[in-house]
Amino acid sequence: MNMTYEELEMRLAAWAATQSAIRAIIVIGSRARVMADQWSDLDVLIFTTDQARYASDSGWLASFGTTWLTYMEATSTGDPEWYTLYEGGLKIDAVLMPVEDETRDLESLIQPFDDWDAFRRGAFVLYDRLGTPRTFAPKPPRPHAVPTASEFENVVSGILLAAVTVAKFVARGDYWRAQRWFADDLHPHLLTLIEWHAQSEQAGRDTWYAGRFLEEWADPRVIATLPQVFPTYDRPSLTDALTALLDLTRWLSEETAVAFGFTYGTETLDKIVWLVAEISEI
Repeated sequence: MNMTYEELEMRLAAWAATQSAIRAIIVIGSRARVMADQWSDLDVLIFTTDQARYASDSGWLASFGTTWLTYMEATSTGDPEWYTLYEGGLKIDAVLMPVEDETRDLESLIQPFDDWDAFRRGAFVLYDRLGTPRTFAPKPPRPHAVPTASEFENVVSGILLAAVTVAKFVARGDYWRAQRWFADDLHPHLLTLIEWHAQSEQAGRDTWYAGRFLEEWADPRVIATLPQVFPTYDRPSLTDALTALLDLTRWLSEETAVAFGFTYGTETLDKIVWLVAEISEI
């Protein structure tokens, strides 16, 4: 019988109690917010006084169950994060958080990270060497920062310039880089525009992060169009997706500009649409 996430949590907490260098373990993500479904992973922050020890060898992760694969990469703050897939499909994402003073209470240790979405949306203390398991209740969503006119123009310009680059890649048959530009440039810029549009429509609308729950907060017209802006690996699909993305950018940028009181003309966008069409005909 395969291990359950509840069993994995119990094994992780029991292991932490035997490790003098482990100060605390906090569960974040959907499993901490009672939102987990069958596809939810176990996301944990492991506070330790010996970060290098647990980062240098993944053997400790194998003590919880049979591992199929394990790999590490650094978080945006430079801390090591282990990703481990266990037999049966359970997955744990464990970030190793450095602790300099293990005598400090957990609340003061996490205070520097209080602004993280991971904590603001609720967390669960699985293990605390100086305390007991407990829950950090979710905090109200933070008011979203209103974009400046220059920030807005920069995002729209980024989409338009990337569209021209992608059109050139497609024209020369460089589909791999065209796909990369969609994933690494066009879609991230588009997501920012979708978020601003949603935030402008209704004060306090929670747009989460990285597109999470996008179907719940984005404009229904966006949801209906999104399948068209994710191309397959061929010229017709890439060209059609680029056209659909520019059409989506047009009305999103126009409505967002009005909502925030920006002055935004469509002359440049018209020129880019024309140029992309010309390149696509070559």
